Order: sequence, then C-alpha cells, then structure tokens
Amino acid sequence: MPKREYGHEYKTIKFYEWWGYSFSGGHAIQTAANHPEICAVLLQAALVSGLSSLKGVPLAKLARLSVAGLCDLMGGLLDKPVYRPIVGHVQDDAAMTTADA
Repeated sequence: MPKREYGHEYKTIKFYEWWGYSFSGGHAIQTAANHPEICAVLLQAALVSGLSSLKGVPLAKLARLSVAGLCDLMGGLLDKPVYRPIVGHVQDDAAMTTADA
C-alpha cells in the first residue's frame, strides 16, 4: 500500500490561533476581528466590557481608583511613575481584588 501524504496541498496556507484569559481575552477578540488570517480564538472568562465590570465596585473605591489614574497620568507627563499593586484584598485599591485573585 503506498504511503499517503496528508495536507501536502496546504503547505502555503498560514493561519494563526489566538487565546486569552480575562483582560487579554478582550484584546484577542479585537485583534481577531481586525485580522482575517486569525482562524481561531480561544477565550476563558474574557473581559469584554469594562463598564459592566464596574457594576460591582463601590463608588468610594471608584473615586479612589480615579484619583490614582489621574496621578498616574500626571506621573507619566512628569516622568515620575506611580506604582500600584496588581493583586490585593477586596478592600485594597489594586487591579485585581476579587476573592479568587
């Protein structure tokens, strides 16, 4: 029985797969929408709406985070970076403060 070669006619086809989790999942969706050569996107718990994720954040915390964002903006203009924690407890002003963070 002769040896069969599978996929030999597809040697010149290039395709890409993207994946993302949470925040990077939102970027993966946007990138795939703008690049037809991306044939698959795998997402887990993709963050696709920043506004809807704010619904569970208390107003006082939103105010503190807004001030922190303005300080970061000014720090960038003055070449003095402002550092904030990435992971913290629920009451902290960090990027990820959910119980499973």
